[in-house]
Amino acid sequence: MIIRKIKPEEVKRTEELFSVSFDSSYNNEETPIQLYNRYVDNPTSREEEHCLERFAAFEDDDQTMMSCFIVQPFDIHFDGHTSKMVGIGGVATLPQYRKRGGIRACFSSALPYMYEQGVAFSYLYPFSTAYYRKFGYELCYKRYFYSVALPYIPVYPISGSCYLLEQATMTDARQDIPYIYRKWLQKYNMMVADTDYDYRFIESANPFKDQVFTYVYRSERGEALAYMTFKCDTSSERRTLECSRFFYINKEGLQGLLTLAKSFAADYRYVRFSLPADMPLEQVLPEWSMGAVSCEIRPNGMVRVIDVKKVLEDARYIGDGRIAIEIQDPFISQNNNIFSVTFQNGKCTELTCIKEKPDISLPISAFSALITGGYDTDAIPLWENVSVYGDMEMVSKVFYRKKVFITTYF
Repeated sequence: MIIRKIKPEEVKRTEELFSVSFDSSYNNEETPIQLYNRYVDNPTSREEEHCLERFAAFEDDDQTMMSCFIVQPFDIHFDGHTSKMVGIGGVATLPQYRKRGGIRACFSSALPYMYEQGVAFSYLYPFSTAYYRKFGYELCYKRYFYSVALPYIPVYPISGSCYLLEQATMTDARQDIPYIYRKWLQKYNMMVADTDYDYRFIESANPFKDQVFTYVYRSERGEALAYMTFKCDTSSERRTLECSRFFYINKEGLQGLLTLAKSFAADYRYVRFSLPADMPLEQVLPEWSMGAVSCEIRPNGMVRVIDVKKVLEDARYIGDGRIAIEIQDPFISQNNNIFSVTFQNGKCTELTCIKEKPDISLPISAFSALITGGYDTDAIPLWENVSVYGDMEMVSKVFYRKKVFITTYF
């Protein structure tokens, strides 16, 4: 088996593998080189711009592709810093080559490659959490999916108004929507720094044809405070406004979106959207009984630290202290160390590798989930292969719950 990054003429073949693995039709008449040149000359997404950032497993002939996945670069927010992240997507193996270890071999090559490229984190959306734990990934945080019955939304004392994203309002939306998103970006670990690609939906918006509606709420003074994108789902008796985007800056912005949703009550029954754990709705929605509000909690992706040293340098700590952290990482040898971290006023002031007994020893998977802030200190004793030798009070200054959210899929 040969593992390597793909060549330009192999981009199309990876997409053919994706179509088989994900049961999706793929009908592209371009030659492999025509497809590659189109992506390079006029990319319409991050994936197209970085189309050669894909690893593949080949038979020994170095031509027969068996498995592949995308290694897509992003910038993300982490503890007040901008960090490099790689999103893993399109993990695919042709059925006749499954159980041959192609994906494992790709990870064995891709993870050290990420380290060499200066990447701090990797993220993916798993088909199986148990499978990706083998490669050091761990569940990062939970996403709260709310379903709110429209008649139970109160009449809020708001004075602002909403506008629909369409051709006539596109100029305003180009300014308002990035402004709102970036307010979220500053608050949450793992949020992806936006690029032009993230706003292509503004330029292509055609709600009358596509029946995809984006509304922006502005205060009476004209400040953009919230936006949501939704489709009207009539496939069941629930008749729901299904939101794919739901962002707000403050309470008024949230109330503005809910007020708009309530205006659909004559034809629809519910609005459904997702929020991070730190944005509870109990004080905004007074009625929760009789099916007025339901909430489904789901894990949302898995994180992996690629460069432990860099992440410890950038991490935000609580107060002052010193801790020795031992990491076990079977894929990236540079992470297999005992890292001594000294911090003051919440920031790392010194980081060295030592030979002393650690205060805590963790596999890379547990370290990844804890340092990003998906779990509180109380969760540490539940983790397998985690041993605490030092003071738990000091450990709690390093591993504690933070605001975590990611809305970008890949």
